[in-house]
Amino acid sequence: QTTNGAYGAIYALSQNGTTTITNSGTISSDDWSGIDVGTGSADVTINNSGTISADDYQAVRANSVATDGFTLVNSGTITAASTGVYLYQSEGATVTNSGTIRVTNGHDAIWTAYTDDITITNSGTLRSDTGYAMSSIGYSGGENMTLTNTGTIQGSTYDLHTSSNTGIGTLSNDQGGDDALKLYGYLPVLYKIIVNSTSDFGKLAVTGQNGDMTFGIHTSSALAATTYSDVITGVSSSNITSGTTGTVTASNGVFTWELNNSSGNDWDLVVSEDSTDPTLSSSTPADNATGVAVN
Repeated sequence: QTTNGAYGAIYALSQNGTTTITNSGTISSDDWSGIDVGTGSADVTINNSGTISADDYQAVRANSVATDGFTLVNSGTITAASTGVYLYQSEGATVTNSGTIRVTNGHDAIWTAYTDDITITNSGTLRSDTGYAMSSIGYSGGENMTLTNTGTIQGSTYDLHTSSNTGIGTLSNDQGGDDALKLYGYLPVLYKIIVNSTSDFGKLAVTGQNGDMTFGIHTSSALAATTYSDVITGVSSSNITSGTTGTVTASNGVFTWELNNSSGNDWDLVVSEDSTDPTLSSSTPADNATGVAVN
């Protein structure tokens, strides 16, 4: 167990070479960050299967790390009072979470303002007890986040808060049921629903819609010829720029789909098996040949 320190329990600065921090125990701080990755660091990877915590500040802090220079892989628990994972001006950072990242008295499990091209893959839990699980997405030039959610993202009122129309470049989501993914603000540029079964599929509930969105179906989906209800709520037809019909090659075949405006700004997804006939082709033998020799 490691505690305190002027720059966190662990201060990582890697300007030349690679730094890898692997934790299967406990890293904690009661007056700063659990792990603080310093300004100018070039190649830092954190692998956590244990616990990283901070009582007063951020559990994991990456401040002005070089482009593509920060990677966090979490299968354990990251908790903080303020922010779970703080990414500031760390373009191209990657976070893969199959565990839990939780903040108990602040807004963000993961905070990404001022940072472009972040990739976040969540199959675990991102949670804020008192605010947004992720807020200020796209703030002050932070653009083109790729967010894939096959787990749970949970805020106290809304799950995601977006500040610009290019904040989320691609959002792929299978969180649904009675716990739709709740977004406040600007729409993702591209939203891909993930469908696992007729009873397990993504739902996006939007409040305060701004911007435009293209809708699609993730190719990992397992589809059936049926209607999936309330896949999107709170989005007007004028904000869906790609149209409301299409064809997708899913994991179990080719299907056609239609977004049906069931009421107001709410949408169902109607899926049918693709009935398009295959295209046949033929050719004329060259040089006036009248037959083909078979050996």
